[in-house]
Amino acid sequence: MLVGQGWVSRAEFWTLPPGELWWLLDAHIPPEKETPADQNERLFQMMNKAIEEAG
Repeated sequence: MLVGQGWVSRAEFWTLPPGELWWLLDAHIPPEKETPADQNERLFQMMNKAIEEAG
């Protein structure tokens, strides 16, 4: 998802520590009041979009 959205390159992705991966997700997700289920659904939609665009 991070690579598919253009947030990091493929090479950068493999060198990022786990904490920085979550930081990137938090930085690119708009600060809305959502339930955890809403957040999961939005992440799922973003992942599907990235997969569609990549392939």
